Amino acid sequence: ILLDAAQESLGSPNIEPQSISGAITQDLFLMEETGPYIIDKATVQSGASVYIGEGVVIKFTKDSWLKAMRGATIIINGTENRRAYLTSINDQIHGGAFVQSPQTTQTPHNPSPGDWAGLIFDQEVDNGIIQYANIMYAGSEIGALLTESAPIQTRSPIYINQTTIEQSISAISIHNADAIIENSI
Repeated sequence: ILLDAAQESLGSPNIEPQSISGAITQDLFLMEETGPYIIDKATVQSGASVYIGEGVVIKFTKDSWLKAMRGATIIINGTENRRAYLTSINDQIHGGAFVQSPQTTQTPHNPSPGDWAGLIFDQEVDNGIIQYANIMYAGSEIGALLTESAPIQTRSPIYINQTTIEQSISAISIHNADAIIENSI
């Protein structure tokens, strides 16, 4: 995991985000106070959990994903008043524009559907919960190579509540799994 310290507040016009990439082998708590975050192809390994709290903004690099392997957990737990945002690195509305650094070498431009691959839940993940989240600009072609192009891809039980998927190539792809989807568009 590559995780840098945040240098400025979320309200600043130029923000130095924390970067996360590669194998996540221990529990990781992403909180609004220490974000925003950039994810570049991160995989949650068996026994590890990623918790994304209320108000968190995560920006994904081109063709990137957050994937939970067998035995892993991803919990996105926004609230009605403090939603979590998973979006393109090019989205300057949510999380502001980023300062260039070795970890953020992409120059922002207008975000578009398919900028990043999406969330992927492998078979037999321990837990997958997405509540009060906005998922934007996902569904890239690399997602189609991983399983099928969709912002949320799963083969294991997942609970989705009060989640909005917008400006994405496809909505939700669920394979051989149970899902509960409530109050979501």
